[in-house]
Order: sequence, then structure tokens, then C-alpha cells
Amino acid sequence: MTATMNADTGRQRTRAALFLAVAMAATVGSALAFQYIGGYNPCP
Repeated sequence: MTATMNADTGRQRTRAALFLAVAMAATVGSALAFQYIGGYNPCP
């Protein structure tokens, strides 16, 4: 069984990777916003 990669598969993987990168950045950004803007401290 061989794995072939065409242009459509590459585009789909690129979109998925970009979506995950943006989602991770939003998660970290919202945590930092809670900490610095909201004044909430992380667990001691």
C-alpha cells in the first residue's frame, strides 16, 4: 500500500494545520488576556 499525495490532499492538510495554529494561538491569547487584562492569577 503506497501513500500518494495530490494537490487537493496537500491543500486540505495545509488548511487543517493553519486552523489548528490559529486555534492554539487563540487559546493562549485568551489565557494571557485573562491573566493580564482581567487580573486573574493562574493556579498557585
